[in-house]
Amino acid sequence: MKIQVKDVSKNGPLRAEYNSIYNTNNKVIVVHEAKAIPFIHEIVKEFNPELIIELGTSWGGVTLILHECNINAKLHSYDINCPRKPNRSMFNENVYFHIEDILSSSSNSLMNLCKDRRKKVLYCDNGNKIKEIQTYAPYLNVGDLLGVHDWDKEIRYKDVENVLKYFKPIKHEIFEKNNWSTRFFEKQME
Repeated sequence: MKIQVKDVSKNGPLRAEYNSIYNTNNKVIVVHEAKAIPFIHEIVKEFNPELIIELGTSWGGVTLILHECNINAKLHSYDINCPRKPNRSMFNENVYFHIEDILSSSSNSLMNLCKDRRKKVLYCDNGNKIKEIQTYAPYLNVGDLLGVHDWDKEIRYKDVENVLKYFKPIKHEIFEKNNWSTRFFEKQME
């Protein structure tokens, strides 16, 4: 299935329109570079997670992208507040939306999901990526993937090097070459 994404920024804030690969009538706005989205999808789809954890639901755009990488995976999306509630009809019963403040104090349910033995992706795109990675990424298991958005904008390697020393970069060259703001890492050791 071909990923259909259109840049709708028009000299304004970063915006892309993503068409569902299962129902092209479902379109969502995503605050990511349009050309990066197929690569994000490819990395997560190839990894084939059983569990996906997203920090920062917002409008549900990235939630839909992650969900469509493996619709059989359980997906838990956390946000303190969703400005526009995601259209529930775009998701199956494997997707759970949590309205919770995960930054003021650690979330036990989120930490338990990170510790879960299933093969998983943790995607950090909430209000404080540095704190998200420092608080939750250490609970991931060896082999799990960590994704982060707003790289080199809101977060840099030096901000979280104490955690990332246990991870290796995944396909950074394509994101760096194109100046895209997403990065992926695989946990290598405890």
